[in-house]
Amino acid sequence: MARDNEETIRVGDRKPTIQTVSWNARSLREKVAELNALIDKLQAPEIICIQESHLLKDNKLRIRNYVEHRQGVEQKNSPGLSILIREDLNYLPVRSTTGPFLNYQSVEVYVGRTKFLLTNSYLRSNPKHHLHEDELRTMLERPNHILVGDLNAHSPAWGNGKSDWAGQTIEKLTLDLGCMIENTGEPTRLATTANQKHTAIDLTITSDDFTYPVVQREVFEDSLESDHLPCISTLILGSNNKVETHHPSLMFNTKKAEWAKFQKLLNDVGPTKAIRNHQHCENVLREIKSAALEAIPHNQHQRRNKKNNIKYSQTTNKYWWDETCQTAVNKRKIALKELTKNNTQENITNFRIKKK
Repeated sequence: MARDNEETIRVGDRKPTIQTVSWNARSLREKVAELNALIDKLQAPEIICIQESHLLKDNKLRIRNYVEHRQGVEQKNSPGLSILIREDLNYLPVRSTTGPFLNYQSVEVYVGRTKFLLTNSYLRSNPKHHLHEDELRTMLERPNHILVGDLNAHSPAWGNGKSDWAGQTIEKLTLDLGCMIENTGEPTRLATTANQKHTAIDLTITSDDFTYPVVQREVFEDSLESDHLPCISTLILGSNNKVETHHPSLMFNTKKAEWAKFQKLLNDVGPTKAIRNHQHCENVLREIKSAALEAIPHNQHQRRNKKNNIKYSQTTNKYWWDETCQTAVNKRKIALKELTKNNTQENITNFRIKKK
């Protein structure tokens, strides 16, 4: 419920895109200048979600043209969460939950005649024996919803080399609920010691009926003095332009598979023909995948614009992307790969230079 001193802010026309940023600041007290630099770099994104702000009630945070909705650290067990919403957007706080391991805050965002639910979340490490699966389900199981935050959840499905309880549970829940994990596989937390690896633990998850059918996610190149990289999600109402798909690993929920349908689809195909063996193998694999996508629930379904009956994939081509951008990204990825293999001071310095 909204607090007595908070009001919904008025706004005008519906926006075709909304840019959201999620960042674990590892204490925002000394990083306000870095946050302002990020806002300038991204040309004032509409929504910014901060985890581990470590801000107390008396710590004032004044960011020009933004309104802050805070879960302060004086609230029991909270690491400090803040949602910064640009002043030209409507919003209404609807839920704030604190616990020893799971903390989140939610706001309903109104953009003209469009509205959606946004959740800023933080899950502490190793919650297996302290958190029930139903608590995560309650957080995820809401309509027209986008969730962002540091969930400390490891899974190869979104770019980690291993899987843990949090990752396995979130995988299971997103499949059960039909949610989409929008991560692209890029690391979001940087290794701080030679024994660590870069990990992808900051997630973006959307419900199947989310208002914005296209979500384009990318990881910012600078950690801004934190060990987490800001994650940027651009929410797009969609267009009739051709969309290029880009997804993390494909996951199937085999417990809910329609195996009779799967078998029938493959039987209807008949024998495949090809001149060369490798072509024959490719044809067989293509038919198996096609049947599986139709008969088995999975995480890479397309959303449908119900009004215009148009399907959209999850990401689009960036109109500003050119060869120079791609070259810079390739160099940064090479430096990141070298740092992952050998976490030496030389490789750390090289990566910091390349990511600027």
